[in-house]
Amino acid sequence: ALCLCPGLPLCLLSALPPRCSPPRLSAAPPAVILTRERGKNGKLDALLRERGVPTAELPCIAFQQLPAGQAELPPALAEETPAWVVVTSPEAAGVLAEGWERAGRPHLRLASVGGATAKALQSLGLRSAFTPTKATGRALAEELPLDHGDSGGGDGAPPAVLYPCSALAADTVCAGLERRGFGVRRIDTYTTVAAEWGPSEEEAARAASVVSFGSPSAVRVWHERVGSGAVAACIGETSAAQARELGFSQVIAPDSPGVEAWAETILSLGLWGPSE
Repeated sequence: ALCLCPGLPLCLLSALPPRCSPPRLSAAPPAVILTRERGKNGKLDALLRERGVPTAELPCIAFQQLPAGQAELPPALAEETPAWVVVTSPEAAGVLAEGWERAGRPHLRLASVGGATAKALQSLGLRSAFTPTKATGRALAEELPLDHGDSGGGDGAPPAVLYPCSALAADTVCAGLERRGFGVRRIDTYTTVAAEWGPSEEEAARAASVVSFGSPSAVRVWHERVGSGAVAACIGETSAAQARELGFSQVIAPDSPGVEAWAETILSLGLWGPSE
């Protein structure tokens, strides 16, 4: 049968294929799933959307303070005068700032795991005095200066480190510091719990091909519920190591954690056209 294509003279029809095929539609670019706690995805969302990358928020975790740890922290800050207070996440920075206020704002010597945590501290009125060359707990434990007098020690006791952290944090920081001669007091001040999903969230998760992870706990929740088939786009090496351990076949992360670097790493996948 003849296919009449509007706008073409009949004399040109013989040059056309015998059938007029419909135009080929390219598949829609995948949305990047944002899995941090609700309210914490805004910056990455904005950076990706301004570069034309679609996103969808699907929190894997929710923040939960631990009353016992909250009660321990202010007196530990006010009375123990540690040589260092170690902070390994923006969430821990927020908890520390609350305890610091309740303790009467004592002078603290702070060590942060990376730039994002240092910025979080600064925004809360606290300044980081030390950041390791690589933003991991292992690097912090290996590089934290040991020569800050004998604050928190005395009488030959090791310099004291206060480590307010998540109950889910690995023992990497404590063990590494203790091997080097520090005395470490860990206080579990908060934890993260799995966020609730309904049927629509579960359906969106099963269809996802690129998922952003801001913490190892988010990686674990996703893996438990969905598996490891998607690309794991992690904010840093700690989350990336968890994703590799759980069997994600493609894991990407910036060399230095930070939301801007995170966004650039996602863009480097090249799934949304050339980046400018």
